[in-house]
Amino acid sequence: MMVVLLFYHIDFTFICTTEILAFSDVHFQALDTVVLGVSVDSQYSHYAWANQPRKEGSLGSDLKLVLIAYRNRNISGEYGGLVEEEGIAWRGLFFG
Repeated sequence: MMVVLLFYHIDFTFICTTEILAFSDVHFQALDTVVLGVSVDSQYSHYAWANQPRKEGSLGSDLKLVLIAYRNRNISGEYGGLVEEEGIAWRGLFFG
């Protein structure tokens, strides 16, 4: 199984929503690939973002990927993708 780590800035932003929805496609499942969305937001922010309707700029409840919450920022730091001054992750993809 392939794993894609999809790092993005923060929840509730237009460009991040668009990118994440593109990676929430059933085609990835057909390729035996799991996509993990990673940001420094809390699990509460992820929950709210994933459960509001898409027409309101959110992800919608039929999201096909897992959102990882990590407030300590160590995951993006380990991958060299942390914007230290702002405390957020750079947008980036890692395949493995």
